[in-house]
Amino acid sequence: MAAGASAATFSFSFDDDPNSNIASRVHLGGSVTGFIYGLEDNTANQTPDAIEFTSDVSGLGMTDTFFDTFTIIAGDGFSISGGVIVAANALLNFNDSTVEGIQLRFNQGSGNNHLIWNGGSGPVVGIGNQGGFAGATYAQVSAVPLPAGGLLLLSAFGGVAALKRRKKRAA
Repeated sequence: MAAGASAATFSFSFDDDPNSNIASRVHLGGSVTGFIYGLEDNTANQTPDAIEFTSDVSGLGMTDTFFDTFTIIAGDGFSISGGVIVAANALLNFNDSTVEGIQLRFNQGSGNNHLIWNGGSGPVVGIGNQGGFAGATYAQVSAVPLPAGGLLLLSAFGGVAALKRRKKRAA
């Protein structure tokens, strides 16, 4: 989905519960916080335009905090009604430039919320809980724009699309 005039930004947060057993991972403790960009109001099952982490993710070895390229490999995505996230069921995979494969999960499957990395070998390391939809908090934030790099990238895609349409009309 392309970010439009009605696209909203939401903050998110979830805490680690070291007593939960998600993929037998080593718990780092703490919280995962950030922003979800580009969700449309009164729309179900949508994929965000970008995810940005505001919490310290260095414990996972991550050096990147903004991702606009990822894959939802399971779940329906996010559903918004009246400016509120009413359902979150997304398992997103993306690559950090340093540690590569990262997984972010919101209430997918058995109600997990987590950010994990398996490093390609060794134990799975992460922050998360099994609190289901109530295990994460979401709030619409109107004053947080898409970061400059992501905004430039989205506008570049729009420019390319406009050029393609112009060439088709000229032909």
